[in-house]
Amino acid sequence: MHVAIRRAGVVVATGPTSPVMNPSCVSATHSRRWPTHRHKFFVVLDVPFPFPPPSDSPADNTHPTAFRHVHTHGEVLFFMNAVACVGRDNRRTATGANAARNRSAKLAKGRETAISEYGGHARLHRGFLSPPPSLSSPLDIPRRLSRGFFFSREGRGREGDSDLSGGEAKMSVNPMPASVTHGNLDEQIAQLMQCKPLSEQEVRLLCEKAKEVLMEESNVQPVKSPVTICGDIHGQFHDLAELFRIGGKCPDTNYLFMGDYVDRGYYSVETVTLLVALKVRYPQRITILRGNHESRQITQVYGFYDECLRKYGNANVWKTFTDLFDYFPLTALVESEIFCLHGGLSPSIETLDSIRSFDRVQEVPHEGPMCDLLWSDPDDRCGWGISPRGAGYTFGQDISEQFNHTNNLKLIARAHQLVMEGYNWGHEQKVVTIFSAPNYCYRCGNMASIMEVDECKGQTFIQFEPAPRRGEPDVTRRTPDYFL
Repeated sequence: MHVAIRRAGVVVATGPTSPVMNPSCVSATHSRRWPTHRHKFFVVLDVPFPFPPPSDSPADNTHPTAFRHVHTHGEVLFFMNAVACVGRDNRRTATGANAARNRSAKLAKGRETAISEYGGHARLHRGFLSPPPSLSSPLDIPRRLSRGFFFSREGRGREGDSDLSGGEAKMSVNPMPASVTHGNLDEQIAQLMQCKPLSEQEVRLLCEKAKEVLMEESNVQPVKSPVTICGDIHGQFHDLAELFRIGGKCPDTNYLFMGDYVDRGYYSVETVTLLVALKVRYPQRITILRGNHESRQITQVYGFYDECLRKYGNANVWKTFTDLFDYFPLTALVESEIFCLHGGLSPSIETLDSIRSFDRVQEVPHEGPMCDLLWSDPDDRCGWGISPRGAGYTFGQDISEQFNHTNNLKLIARAHQLVMEGYNWGHEQKVVTIFSAPNYCYRCGNMASIMEVDECKGQTFIQFEPAPRRGEPDVTRRTPDYFL
């Protein structure tokens, strides 16, 4: 199958009978050009058929006939699920799902892109491709999923969903799901608040939109007060819902989350999807930082990867989210005075400007300043120390005081460590640790807390206990215990 995006008029190939019933009747000589449509772009489909060539074609079958059709539905430019050739008796598709997809940026530049599918594996190429020697067996597509355009012998088109009549050719394109809009997001957020995950396709579209939002944010994202600062969540969805009940719903309350949304708990998918959906819906009201668990390597060990396999049957959602994690900001700065991050300080970082210069769009490295921001911990001993976690450092009160003085900060707020009361002051109130997952791992018995920062930059802590248990999914593999 060939797919190209062009700025062109409508081109339709017609024949005396349906191309599915008699494809050899359709050839380039039957093509006709229609007036340019008001849409800016068009999708041109050239679908080769593995049938004998027309009588006037070479007998080596290297000149397969094709049915060309232009679909002007605007949304198809962003996502095409499947392209179908529909016969009189059966509705069947010549390609699998997700046959083609092109980014809007490429479309806007008028680039031509062709996509071919051989044995279910899509490959992207420049220009047109030689057709495969044969196509895989057609797949049925439900009638309710298709949207068809019919063309008569005279070239007139109409939209419909009825069976073909004599002399009509039809191509059917599965409609793309609606683009991410406020209405759609509100429905998805309401669904997620009931702990019901989105579909794989909805997750993909949501994360694509989230990337656009997060790309505009800094490595040191400025945040205004009032704001409520939260620590680790770790897939404990019902406790996150309790947090919103106590702290106020978004967007009524501004939130800053300091990472570790996945792993450990049983509802990492619903937890991270909800927070990302809120970020896309209310980008100025919620800030989501990256934690050390927003990582490909960590999530393959501590639960998120296995949960995605269990809930979706494949790792596509895991890959979608871990690709998105690369775009999460590393730190935030509340009113230029409260420095927020997941882990701690780094011996390689003296100023906030050095953090701003990082290229954060990457997997969390094993060492270096980016790793330290997500892995380090405060310690009672002065100076820098080797972290027992195997990544990052420990840092003493002298380090915190020097960093705060250099950058005109009043407080470092961080997460990353279990504290039994939900929050813990350190370094003579130069550092505070906030942990927002009560009864961590469903067995630690700790309280959780959030820190409210008011307009005058005063801090108030709200502690809360676990939400009522809502049942647990069957988990056959227990995640390892590392530094609870």
